[in-house]
Amino acid sequence: MDNGPNVRPTDFHSSKERTMTWLPRRTRALLAAVAIAVVPIVSVTTSSAAPRTAVSHKVLWITMENHSYAGVIGKPVVAPYINNTLLAAGGNATNMHSETHPSLPNYIAMATGSTHGIADDNAPVKHPITGPSLFSQVDPAWRAYEEIMPLPCRQFDTVFTANTQYAVRHNPPTYLVSPPISAPNAHCTSNDVPLGSTTSGKLLTALNTGALKKFSYVTPGICHDMHNAPTGSTCVPANVVTAGDNWLKQWMPKIFASPDYTSGALSVFITWDEGGGGANIKGMDCQSAQYLDDAGCHIPTLVFSKSTKPGSTTNTYFDHYSMIRTAEELLGLPTTALGTNVSGANSMRAAFTL
Repeated sequence: MDNGPNVRPTDFHSSKERTMTWLPRRTRALLAAVAIAVVPIVSVTTSSAAPRTAVSHKVLWITMENHSYAGVIGKPVVAPYINNTLLAAGGNATNMHSETHPSLPNYIAMATGSTHGIADDNAPVKHPITGPSLFSQVDPAWRAYEEIMPLPCRQFDTVFTANTQYAVRHNPPTYLVSPPISAPNAHCTSNDVPLGSTTSGKLLTALNTGALKKFSYVTPGICHDMHNAPTGSTCVPANVVTAGDNWLKQWMPKIFASPDYTSGALSVFITWDEGGGGANIKGMDCQSAQYLDDAGCHIPTLVFSKSTKPGSTTNTYFDHYSMIRTAEELLGLPTTALGTNVSGANSMRAAFTL
């Protein structure tokens, strides 16, 4: 595993201050505390309520595609639901980062706490991932809901058409080959399932009946996740940001109305795998000081729960490893099982009172 040193970029933005990136976390924390005592560094708006202490909880992730923070947030013309409704309803992580490029290593990082050195979008047969993952930590209490996936735990890309928009590289459980996941057998076949629609299907049933598992992973099809149109086809609407925004507008009210959410048991994260533009180098380290301000590494992430203050924001540095650590804490799991990328990541609980 390519976990690397236990360091993270800080919230500082001058070139001098970025040198702190390579200091040990505890040293950087002390230096940051001194700096904060002298002058405010960031503006953080959070609820005054204390983070929840109970671990009887559920977590749901939705992963969108290929758009930077500035390409979505502050763009109400192309993403009206996100900007006019969702931002006011939950929390906004304004300093959220991916791990690298292209898509697949970010999805693997979200699942396992490491990119495993992957720098391409090849199918599972090329990248069988062994070892623990967030999915194996909660197994069998997880579900992955994949829009337009033709069969459970489908390990192959399909030919993208207007009606077939499933991408296996956006479905991390299909890459996990160690028991008990053992894709494409065992619990992957039973737990990695087609999403269905807003009128019927497995996700809608789980939402309506309060039957979400401890961890749910939701992947829209490639027109609905803001990726791009299938070759020879056009998304509806043609602007893929708007298409993804419309998809969220259809699904998020159902999530907010679900018994799991209204009871306070569910926390929801909407994130993006990677940004667009910037250096866009395959295998680049988005966590290095060199790419701290790179548009392709700076991604939107929104957080929702009954305890999160509507409209709250934080400029604390987060990445996908922060999401893993936060999920582990909420689910009562050890935060050391997936390596130092996760155990050393900034938790999102305090910022969004989860």
